[in-house]
Amino acid sequence: MSWYRSPPPWPIDLLQAIAERESTNICEASRLVGRDIKQVSESLERLYQSILALYFAALALYVPQAS
Repeated sequence: MSWYRSPPPWPIDLLQAIAERESTNICEASRLVGRDIKQVSESLERLYQSILALYFAALALYVPQAS
């Protein structure tokens, strides 16, 4: 399928740190994983974009297209 692209590697360590500590901001999350704020922000933005792409791809499979 042409719309499918492999997502970048998931930032599992970042997601675990956020979930375990219930981190609510990028500054705290960056401190927890030992990365700078820009890296954490970019990782979360890529993750968000990948989730949106998957959502809309799945939606397109189940919603009838208008003729």
